[in-house]
Amino acid sequence: MVTYDERLSSVLLLAIVVLVAFQILARWIGIAATWTAEVSQLLNVWLVFLLLGRAALEDRHIKIEYFVDKLPASWRARVLTGETILNILAGLTIVGTSLMMAVQFGDVTTEAANIPLPLLYLAGVVGMGGFVLASIRILRHGDDTEANRHYGVESN
Repeated sequence: MVTYDERLSSVLLLAIVVLVAFQILARWIGIAATWTAEVSQLLNVWLVFLLLGRAALEDRHIKIEYFVDKLPASWRARVLTGETILNILAGLTIVGTSLMMAVQFGDVTTEAANIPLPLLYLAGVVGMGGFVLASIRILRHGDDTEANRHYGVESN
């Protein structure tokens, strides 16, 4: 089943490809289309931040497992809990900073496309907010997460 975030990410990725292709074509025929770079960069930022929560819930993010794999099974759950708490704190920091930046640059727009800069910073609020919520869910239901199954941590 295709989820809403998979559909949205597909639309955003397609829009980025179309914008970049249009920019290349426009440059080739001599039309100034600098706004396409700004719009495609904004869409790219939103794409990445929107998929953070999904990646955390499905344990599909980049990580280094070497040291955790070397720990005794009794310590793995503790390390994963500590990691999740740190993720929540880092996520909340990014959410707060993104909100502050959105307020601070509330009147500023991009040069070519006149996109309000708060749209850029709100991607961090929405995306990292989803990541924080996903991390809280992992913390509360740790025995059911993909990460715990991967590391061989048994449920109680």
